[in-house]
Amino acid sequence: MIKLSKVDKRIYKHLNLSNKLQCLLIEDKDAEKSAAALNVQVGALQDPRNAEGLAHFCEHMLFMGTTKYPDESEYQHFISKHSGMTNAYTSATNTNYFFTVANDQLEGALDRFCQFFKHPLFKESCIQREMKAVHSEFNMNLQNDFWRKFQVSKLLAPSNSSYSQFMIGNLDTLGQVDRQQLVDFHSRYYSSNLMKLVIYGKQSVEQLEHWATDMFNDVPNKNYNRPDVDIEGSKIIQNKLIKIVPINDEDHLDLVWVIDYLQPHFRNCPGKYIAHLIGHEGKGSLLSYLIKENLAYELSCGTSDEAFKFSELYVSIKLTKKGLSMYQHIIELVFNYLNIIQANAQIFNEVKQIKTLQFDYLEKQNPFDFVGALASRLHSYPVQDVLRAPYLMEDFDSNLINNTINQLKRNNLNVFLQSQQFQGKLGKFEKYFNTEYEISDLSFGLFQNVNQMFHLPNLNKYLPNQTDLLANPNNQQYPKIIYDSTQSTVYFKQDNKFNVPKIFIKMRQYLDQMGKSVQNEVLGILWQSLLTMHLRELFYEAEVASLSPSVSLVTNGIEYSLAGFSDSINKFLPDMLKKVLDFKVENYKDNYDTQLTKLVCDLENFSRSPPYQQARNLSNLLLRDCGSFDPEDLLKTIKLITFEDLIYFQNHLMDKCRFEWLIQGNIQENTAITMVKQSEELFRKSLILQKEEVLQIRSINIPEQIIYNYTRYLNSETETNSSVILYFQLESGTVRNQLIVDLLSNIIKTPFFSQLRTVEQLGYVVFSASSDVRGITGFQFLIQSSEKCPKYLQTRIREFIKTFGMDDLAREQFEEYKQSIRVSLLEKDFSLGREVGRFWGEIQRHQNLFDRREQALSLLDTIDIEEVKRYYKQYLIEHPHQIEIHVVSPSHRQEQDSLPNTGLMSTSAEWIKRRVPLYPDMYSLL
Repeated sequence: MIKLSKVDKRIYKHLNLSNKLQCLLIEDKDAEKSAAALNVQVGALQDPRNAEGLAHFCEHMLFMGTTKYPDESEYQHFISKHSGMTNAYTSATNTNYFFTVANDQLEGALDRFCQFFKHPLFKESCIQREMKAVHSEFNMNLQNDFWRKFQVSKLLAPSNSSYSQFMIGNLDTLGQVDRQQLVDFHSRYYSSNLMKLVIYGKQSVEQLEHWATDMFNDVPNKNYNRPDVDIEGSKIIQNKLIKIVPINDEDHLDLVWVIDYLQPHFRNCPGKYIAHLIGHEGKGSLLSYLIKENLAYELSCGTSDEAFKFSELYVSIKLTKKGLSMYQHIIELVFNYLNIIQANAQIFNEVKQIKTLQFDYLEKQNPFDFVGALASRLHSYPVQDVLRAPYLMEDFDSNLINNTINQLKRNNLNVFLQSQQFQGKLGKFEKYFNTEYEISDLSFGLFQNVNQMFHLPNLNKYLPNQTDLLANPNNQQYPKIIYDSTQSTVYFKQDNKFNVPKIFIKMRQYLDQMGKSVQNEVLGILWQSLLTMHLRELFYEAEVASLSPSVSLVTNGIEYSLAGFSDSINKFLPDMLKKVLDFKVENYKDNYDTQLTKLVCDLENFSRSPPYQQARNLSNLLLRDCGSFDPEDLLKTIKLITFEDLIYFQNHLMDKCRFEWLIQGNIQENTAITMVKQSEELFRKSLILQKEEVLQIRSINIPEQIIYNYTRYLNSETETNSSVILYFQLESGTVRNQLIVDLLSNIIKTPFFSQLRTVEQLGYVVFSASSDVRGITGFQFLIQSSEKCPKYLQTRIREFIKTFGMDDLAREQFEEYKQSIRVSLLEKDFSLGREVGRFWGEIQRHQNLFDRREQALSLLDTIDIEEVKRYYKQYLIEHPHQIEIHVVSPSHRQEQDSLPNTGLMSTSAEWIKRRVPLYPDMYSLL
């Protein structure tokens, strides 16, 4: 019997097909979309030595057509036009495929999906193209510090072990792979006894079982045992210091111990218990001391299971520059802290209590993520525990915990130290990512016992004492205003749908200091970084109690967010606000220089982020008249800032403010009003910020006659990717206009992806999507490419737009796309948190269209195919209002500069913004 949470009303059925394929079927009568996932227990560790990346390449090729459905776009196109999504990933030990789709199309989706595992074509015509797609994915990750460190870590494994191999694959490792090798790999490892299938739908479990049996029973079973990996923990080279030069200017210290395999002890959770104590951030913790001494910014701890043979426990510390120079001292402090850790039943039971509560009131997740996670979990846990496995802490075993702690010694430790300060000094370069590194013996400084600084966590005062649901006789569907003072507007909805003992609070504090100047933006970021230090211990205690507090700067003020069990929220909210108001930057002067240095590094790292992410951030900067700032301008301004400026900023930050609230969940109206009034009293010294004084953010009004080209040249010689966004501005985002744009998005996205990524192989990141800038709709096409420069890419986008067969779209096809939109609009919020997010978005638009989906549904049938065709022709071809954003890598600069401009080119967003008119702010409070 599968153990369910108290609020899970779905029906589950587990069965084994005759071919030993294990299935989990989930019937959800409230589901608006169905989903499925299949996990094969084969991964990169099964790559042949002469074809590293083959498992990943095979994953890509399964999407490229099957005997029954030979068209290489058939599966993707079917899912896309029926409101769905697809994805897959390859890890060291697993390959996982998953999708969502409209309920009434689940059978058709499963029929296409199951063919992956029975009759893939591995077409010769696709092999070279998809090999280039894998290579593009590799190129995208060349600048990724996770992958760079990961590959260096493989040097600690025996060179003849598959554990040391390269997982992603590229043209060098896969260039000689032919069709037969793909067929052989699939035939050997894709055996039904190594597969776990999850199907999630509105249909009865009987119907789901019929489909599972009918479609997956003939997946071949070779009775293949789980592939054994030629590695043991003892074979990993240990007691080494591994220095690495990262791409980003961030200093990291990672301590990694090779320990006994923990997975068999998933009920006792020694790793989870130890990680909880080492990762503790409250008073007396290791991190609190490191921050106090300006040695570190962040610390995390966790475990991972490796190759079914051993586990690793890691402590990851983000260092300050001072911490980097004292990394050996920090290692000593870690061992000092380990000396006080021991099995403690009281602490174990406290963590167990909150984990149990988290599972008991676990709300639904997005089916897309849910099925993929379950299919993977079925390989690792008994089926009865597959839902609650991440929350299990059943049996306190002091001997097991202490034995695991005792394995954290010096002789089985490896230390990874990453810093750009090592550049040019280490001498060795990793084969695939060209990462500069050095491996040497690990030595330790003089050991000093400083245990008196540390102590184990105190009892948590925010744990809920009760989880009662309050009586709620109303059938309120949307939030309503329950309190509207000169200073606060409060929206409220007592939950009558999800029946969980939780409250969500969103509060926007509008301030007249924010969003108006580069200097205030820099001061605001610094103020928040020091505030985060001030709040850390309090917030960590709340997070352990399953609260999710956050205080963050937004364009026009501060946003406070809080979610968790009702009883805990009532205790925590006053403490949080009082702590914010108690904050004085003067008390953190010793930390100011450290935070200033971190901010400089963060801003400099923007230019090292993936070019497509830079292009998207720069589009936000370009399309809004204020509230977004160029990182280069922020860097220039930092040099002019003093600590006295920050004190002045803080003293006047809350001179004038107003509040907007959403309070929703297991709470009654009078309690919510009292909560708000008490909070208002805390801010009684502030003057009232009038609605007309709140910062208005306006979209630029792009002219038809001129194409502006905003270009950013990258300086990093190691960056081989460029990116382009071609943005078309449409019109004000009425519900009807947004529907038309959503229809266009549905119609275009798969053909665009197929043509420019699959056929032309221009890059790994290729997509099109609708957008909204302060109530003005738009449509963007984006490509990131290591092959071609942005000017070339934009010509291919324009050619696609011009030649795309919109006029050939049949009415029957159009109705399918409309049905896809209809399914999405009918989709219910699967959790209280998701509903809160949707309502809060409406409140921030200040249009209060809480019934936006219902309005859209009523308008959908009035939209005709000819109207959409005219819209496409008018806004994307005949009368476009467009802007180009080019992010150019050094490797493409010569090609970029040799091609003609399509419009006025500038490297300054402000230069462009000064030359265009503005729309009014459609999301203004007025």
